Amino acid sequence: MSNFSANLLQKLNHREAHPEYPPDGKQHHLIQSTIEEISEKIQSPKALITSSILSVLSIACQARRTVIHPSGQSSPLSLYFFTLAASGERKTATDALLMEPIREFQRDFDYKFQKKLQKHQADYHFWNQQKRVIEKKIDRCLRDEKIEHIDALRLDQEQILKAEPKEPKGLKLQIDNTTSAAFLRFFDKYRPTTSIISDEGASALTSFATANVGNLNNSWNGKALSVERTSSESFTIENPRLTVHLMLQPEIFQRALKKESNIWEESGLLARSLFSFPQSRIGMRKPPSGFERAYGGFGDFQEKIKKLLEESYSDSLSNPYPPMRFSAEAIQVWNEYASLIESFMAQGGPLESVKAMASKISENIARMAAIFECFDSPAAPRGITEQSVLCAIDVCQWYLVEHYFYFHRNKSTPEESNADLLLHWLTKKAIWSTPTNIVPKKLIAKNATPHFLRRSNVWQPALDYLERLGKVRLEYQWATNEEWIVLMPSHDPRQHQLV
Repeated sequence: MSNFSANLLQKLNHREAHPEYPPDGKQHHLIQSTIEEISEKIQSPKALITSSILSVLSIACQARRTVIHPSGQSSPLSLYFFTLAASGERKTATDALLMEPIREFQRDFDYKFQKKLQKHQADYHFWNQQKRVIEKKIDRCLRDEKIEHIDALRLDQEQILKAEPKEPKGLKLQIDNTTSAAFLRFFDKYRPTTSIISDEGASALTSFATANVGNLNNSWNGKALSVERTSSESFTIENPRLTVHLMLQPEIFQRALKKESNIWEESGLLARSLFSFPQSRIGMRKPPSGFERAYGGFGDFQEKIKKLLEESYSDSLSNPYPPMRFSAEAIQVWNEYASLIESFMAQGGPLESVKAMASKISENIARMAAIFECFDSPAAPRGITEQSVLCAIDVCQWYLVEHYFYFHRNKSTPEESNADLLLHWLTKKAIWSTPTNIVPKKLIAKNATPHFLRRSNVWQPALDYLERLGKVRLEYQWATNEEWIVLMPSHDPRQHQLV
């Protein structure tokens, strides 16, 4: 436990020890090479790319698989993500590229399903004719008072009614903006597995998430969704499967959090989600170099996703795979980390202020470890190995620390809270500078994230506070005629001084 504990404490206590993404090197090699390749091609933030990749994996795996935790609890392989990214961060381009295997599979499914639907319509027409024929015979017997034939005809009618052709259920692997009622009706009409992937985070979608927060939480848990109606037919959705990735502009997210009834946070939706607010790359992106580096990751990643989709959706969702279970070595590692998180959530512990999210991190680790195993062996995933659990811990801990940086409530004033966020942004920005401990002051108003830090009445008091604490100092560069922020040695990511 000492290695896990020291690693997590270092990241919680020193933001400069928390990389933007990826974390410390236990990641899945193919996924990592895919992140690097897309980062170079599109130049969107790596954390945004990573959340998009993991949401695609969640969609591809979730339909017919579950994982049994070492605690005995069972979970679907569904993941939720919240990513804060301003307009211009190439969210749409990232989403379009990574979701292409999903959309290609959807197009092929729709083409084949249309033929099934046409056959059903023909079968239903023939069945309806049979039903009408027997109904006419019953009417004739009743009219002619030939009661002796009624029992036989009613038996025939009962057999025909039992043989009514069932309309095949379609499949929609992604839904966009929809109403609360339509969301539930969707699960009843289609196969109960889908995703909500938003690359813009429009206000209408945030309203939808707010109205559906209870259903979103139940779907994450895999609990049945019951809909009771007085004016129409009631129905129950068993074993719903839902992946969510909301890429929201920081301003929209902040407005939602500042509402008097902050249902996203209070309901536990955010606690179930893997949250990140990646460093903006706007202003640091470079034009294409004219040649492509030979990564080879993305093509292989797409092929794996296609195989996973075929395996997941080639059979009825009512015919699930056997639950995935942990190996003895994996159980030991998972239990060790879960015990550490539990101790950190105690009163006065490092994670007390974000204990809602911390309480769900072990479950997300179990889900992600199972997804990694499916990704490695789409046709026949093994039991969950120690390596997959370590990889899942590495990734989920990164999201846990991101959540902590943004949400922890141990600040006594808004000035201190904003100063903490500003120092986090400055530390990340300084890594791109030369020397690596300086940031031009003018960049705060242009590029600081979260977006509200760009307002002068927010960043100026926060910067003054950091200067009073000795965490930064301001220096005027006469050669460039501008003011620079210098991170002091204990907060400098690479311990360099301004020269």
